[in-house]
Amino acid sequence: MPTSKKATHIINPITDDMNKDPYLIVDDHYLMQHLNLTKSFINQHARAMGSFSKPRRFFLKHVLIHLEFLALESIQKSNNRIKTNIARKRKIRRLIDLSLFNSNCKLRLKNISDKESE
Repeated sequence: MPTSKKATHIINPITDDMNKDPYLIVDDHYLMQHLNLTKSFINQHARAMGSFSKPRRFFLKHVLIHLEFLALESIQKSNNRIKTNIARKRKIRRLIDLSLFNSNCKLRLKNISDKESE
């Protein structure tokens, strides 16, 4: 999957940090500076990202796992919406085809009955 230059610029320093220490402990400031997370996002997802201690700290590995989970969940929801829309369009096409077929059959029957009455 292609990665944008901005994403690569963000990911490279983080992977370097992870290679040095897979259980690197980071704070809110690190997450805002290096991962471009907002303070409200961090507050909302702190427990899910495994926050501990005062001031709040995180294992970088757990944060990245949670972000990956959120990304995959978002992709799955998007794919489900696309599948639902495709199924809805197919159903509409079938109904239109069926109604056109039925109206065409009625027209043929009417033409046949008109010819017989002549």
